[in-house]
Amino acid sequence: YKYGDRKNIIFLLLFLFLFFISNNMDLENISNIQTSNISAQADPWVQEQEWRKFQVEKTCKQFKSESYSRNLSNVPEERFTFQYYEKYNLLYCEILKAGSTTWMKGTFPGIAREMGLKFKTRNDLASYFRPKSMDELKNILKNDPVSFAIVRHPFERLVSAFLEKSVPWMRGKSFENCLKKILAEGEASPDEMYFGMNNHYRPYDAVCLFCDIDYKVISKTETFAEDRSRILEMVGRPEVDPVRKNVHGGDLIEDLTKSHFKNISNDVKTALLDLYKYEFALFDYDKDMYL
Repeated sequence: YKYGDRKNIIFLLLFLFLFFISNNMDLENISNIQTSNISAQADPWVQEQEWRKFQVEKTCKQFKSESYSRNLSNVPEERFTFQYYEKYNLLYCEILKAGSTTWMKGTFPGIAREMGLKFKTRNDLASYFRPKSMDELKNILKNDPVSFAIVRHPFERLVSAFLEKSVPWMRGKSFENCLKKILAEGEASPDEMYFGMNNHYRPYDAVCLFCDIDYKVISKTETFAEDRSRILEMVGRPEVDPVRKNVHGGDLIEDLTKSHFKNISNDVKTALLDLYKYEFALFDYDKDMYL
């Protein structure tokens, strides 16, 4: 090699050596930062929540470009299903037949007892903690509460309501006749808020308005236990009564839903898919699972 070549090689080696030393000095700090980021991102529950909220946001944008008209301003204050527990800055939107009993007969009465309150019925409890005006609800939302709602596959919810005979008129009727009455109530509704339908089977996006309210946690009955534990952890309240109440869930409800829908006519199934179309899309539920 010529002298100039050797000089260039020596300079390059010196540069690489200094570069290595410089970077190695902060290697531990860089490693710690990367590990911290990976640790935060690797929490499967957090990842699942981010995916659920992304799915809702994406679907709402699509809805609003079409004919979607559900929003908070359409809800009369007497129809609120929200409950706010100020001590924990916890806002719950109650969807019946979707894990509500465990909260309404377990956690929330416990919070009431902490406040020296007792209620004879579940409805009394809900009424006491319900925001009394639209302005009050909007102020609560501005306070960045730990807000959540629990959703489930619409067809599983229908079967659960039927098995529990949640509404008196269901007694003595076949499952298909119950579904036809539910569809008739939906068809009689003047708009997609479905105020004339019973809340045990009313489309729950019309109840909790997921395109208008940015919920901190979207819980599903399929992940009920962990979702519940994480919500309580977020508000700093220990789990007092971890037993899930009034349960029709898991593999059992899947089998029951399959058997109940097995002989339902295609016309009824198609009409139900249309009635609950927003719920299927928002929460990525499989439309074909029980067809």
